Amino acid sequence: MYIPQRHTGTLTGTGSNLEVLVGYKPDYVEVLNVTQHTTLKYINGKNVKIASDGTQTNPSDAITVSERGFTVKGSEAANNDELVYICIG
Repeated sequence: MYIPQRHTGTLTGTGSNLEVLVGYKPDYVEVLNVTQHTTLKYINGKNVKIASDGTQTNPSDAITVSERGFTVKGSEAANNDELVYICIG
């Protein structure tokens, strides 16, 4: 029986790319930028960004995944932004 792995945590933005190592390749990642009131989602190889007003865009590289975790692009996590994430794989 398949039991999905999941990981949650918090990050502080630096303006540079933020790599999160969780030990597996996530299938789903959601990052809430509490400071900017935006949500980033990575689902099935695609990115979606949802602004506080509900508008959606599809930035191609806001979140990238690797065999051991994921990376949030620096432009999505400005200096001192508070981020909360969940990933499932």
